[in-house]
Amino acid sequence: MAGGGVMHVLNEWAIEILLLVSFFLQLVLLFFAGFRRVGASAVLKLVVWPAYQLADFVATFTIGHLSVGHERRRLVAFWAPFLLLHLGGPDNITAYSLADNQLWKRHLVFGLVPQALGAANVIYRSFAGTTTTLLSAAMLMFAIGVLKYGERTWALKYANLSSIRSSVNVVKTPPERRVQYYPPSSLPRRDGEEADEEELLLVAHFHFHICKRAMADSSVEVDSGDYDPKIFSYGWKEMCRVVEMELSLMYDILYTKAAVMHTWFGFAIRVVSPLAVAAALGLFRLEDDLGSYRQIDVDITYALLVAAFVLETTSLCRAVGSTWIAALLQTTRWAWLRHEALCTGRWSRLRRAVASLRRLVHRDGHRYWSGTMGQFNVLHFCTRDGAAERLGAAAEKAGLGSWWNRHVNAGSIVISDEVKELVFGHIQNMLRAVDSMSTTELDAIRTTRGQRALRRHGLDGDLAASLGEEFHQGILTWHVATDIYLAVSGGDRSSPANAGDRAAAARQLTEAVRALSNYMMFLVAIRPDMLPGLVLRRLYQVTCEDMARIWRERKDTHESSSSSSSCRFIDVLSMVTRLFQLHVDDPTSASRTPERKKLAAMLRDNAYNGDQNVRSHGVFAGALLADELLLKEKERRMSSDGGGGWLLPVIFEVWVEMLLYAGNRCSRESHAKQLNSGGELITLVWLLAEHAGLYRINKPKQHFKCAEYASDMV
Repeated sequence: MAGGGVMHVLNEWAIEILLLVSFFLQLVLLFFAGFRRVGASAVLKLVVWPAYQLADFVATFTIGHLSVGHERRRLVAFWAPFLLLHLGGPDNITAYSLADNQLWKRHLVFGLVPQALGAANVIYRSFAGTTTTLLSAAMLMFAIGVLKYGERTWALKYANLSSIRSSVNVVKTPPERRVQYYPPSSLPRRDGEEADEEELLLVAHFHFHICKRAMADSSVEVDSGDYDPKIFSYGWKEMCRVVEMELSLMYDILYTKAAVMHTWFGFAIRVVSPLAVAAALGLFRLEDDLGSYRQIDVDITYALLVAAFVLETTSLCRAVGSTWIAALLQTTRWAWLRHEALCTGRWSRLRRAVASLRRLVHRDGHRYWSGTMGQFNVLHFCTRDGAAERLGAAAEKAGLGSWWNRHVNAGSIVISDEVKELVFGHIQNMLRAVDSMSTTELDAIRTTRGQRALRRHGLDGDLAASLGEEFHQGILTWHVATDIYLAVSGGDRSSPANAGDRAAAARQLTEAVRALSNYMMFLVAIRPDMLPGLVLRRLYQVTCEDMARIWRERKDTHESSSSSSSCRFIDVLSMVTRLFQLHVDDPTSASRTPERKKLAAMLRDNAYNGDQNVRSHGVFAGALLADELLLKEKERRMSSDGGGGWLLPVIFEVWVEMLLYAGNRCSRESHAKQLNSGGELITLVWLLAEHAGLYRINKPKQHFKCAEYASDMV
């Protein structure tokens, strides 16, 4: 009886339940999908991914259920257009991954067309032969639903990298309609004065075509009138913030409706939609037969109409107040509109009002890179205890090895301002000099992976071979060498806070070197598709195996491989405990610093002894390189009065050049894929280099400020 009662309730209320579930999924996507721009945590993915997958399924299933249902209630049929509206999805997500954009034809042929026909069939069969206000309301909602679903399909089509490549190859904006986005207050500022976020966002829009051309791998040469070198007059903070915002705008193009939402057609849809929903709401209230329907169905319909009106009005307000509208206005052929909106400052005042309201909800910049970088340390990984090693082996056998490495063996850090200043400041200094460089020298910055740094310090003859024939090999060698060097030279020991400016600078440089070394190793171990060249997965695995063997064989411990029941019981308890402490000893912690130092000493001894069982070139070459660096450090210390740390800047510059090389040679698809998880450091660095390269290739001509050509548009 109980089972039959549940089935009866489900059959009786199936449409209502499915409709409300569909609406709930839309709300989940609306509130949570936008956070992917600045980083996607595991919890966020567990919320957004199921909602994205289920949203289309539930709406499609419900339309199908209405199409084949035997009972034809007109009010229920009126809900079919709302399901089309749900299939159109919220503005802040159209694709969960980059591959979804390639399925736009499937969405068109097997999504938009059949679902629109299904909804039309439901309305026709329910209202055939009648002319009621409810039919008029249904037709209005049907038209809006088809437009919104079609807009989503159009956005998927445009978000293909091939479509973006085609769009940047079209005719350029005529000079007479080219708007300089720099407001007077955003020009170079006094020392210590930071630029406003809204102003920098306008600057990012002005240079966004560079990001689009770079991401689409377009070979079209940028018109020099489309580039403004003022970006290099900013400090490293403002320069990086502008590029972060450009990548955020690129995320909007690839994963949201921004590409079509901020066009005149998309803007027209957002103006018409709330008006049409309001008209449908008025027509529904005028329906004569409302008393003949169940009250719960009437209440649901009111709720759907009011919610649709609120959401569509919100979409309109966000579109009007978005900086995307500035890009739309500056290309319009209507000079009077361009003048009234931009040059008079009306749009700017509206934008600031919207931004003030947004800050009440989001206090931090919502278009910035998360500022985190992945960390993976081979020495840390290879000094795991037996329980952690067995858990990792079990995960590998279960097919969860990649997930386990990413969430257990790897970690992430928030880059401190000091490290940012060192890394981005050095990159900016390299790129600022492009105006005085030849094309060959500029190419060398983007295509060499440490040779220039060694050459600057006179070490290219001794250490050039350490960079390896393959990029992965060079990263492994320098990562091992860097860890050994820091451990033996004392780089792991923090200087006292009162040790002076020189010691503080050395401590910051050490932190930057360690972070870059662990980050590049993170890319090798976790994201090898973001690195150029052959993916030498076997080299990485053999390196880890040899290090782990050296650690097990030579560590000074009294533990044995006893098979007693007490040892086995303790080992099981240890494994269970580790399951609840997955991130206690990731590479970002100092939990195994003594073990890492001990392994570093073992590896250096191994280079002297020439262990015949070492199969990995990475272990042997890394230990030899570290020994060479330490010897040169010792020679320099003995021949001068200077202290240690002479080679630390060299190692830092090598890692920065490797980072630039990796970003430039990484596939554009890999850069684009990571934008839906907050982006990667090498993507930011690569785009900085792209701006500098275009500045060198295209000497800037005269630029026009809004005030200077306002009279021409009157």
